[in-house]
Amino acid sequence: MADRDPLQFFLDKSNPNAWKAVIRLSRAVGDDARAAGLSDQLIELVNLRVSQMNGCAYCLDLHTRYAVDAGISAQRLGSLAAWWEAENLYT
Repeated sequence: MADRDPLQFFLDKSNPNAWKAVIRLSRAVGDDARAAGLSDQLIELVNLRVSQMNGCAYCLDLHTRYAVDAGISAQRLGSLAAWWEAENLYT
């Protein structure tokens, strides 16, 4: 097994209280987005895209599973990294 990147950072391990605050914030934002009329699919596409930009494997895995649960197709998931070029899949 390859050695871990020494620059890799795990907030949940290094500062559990901060991690819990991040989780609370994430839930509050999701609740507010739903209250504003955004669909679970759109919320998860945004979460997944942010995870792609951050390069967070944990978040990519988590939000990919949530996106599938929300009913997002494999085609849309696979094209998300270049969403602006896939006009037929994203509005």
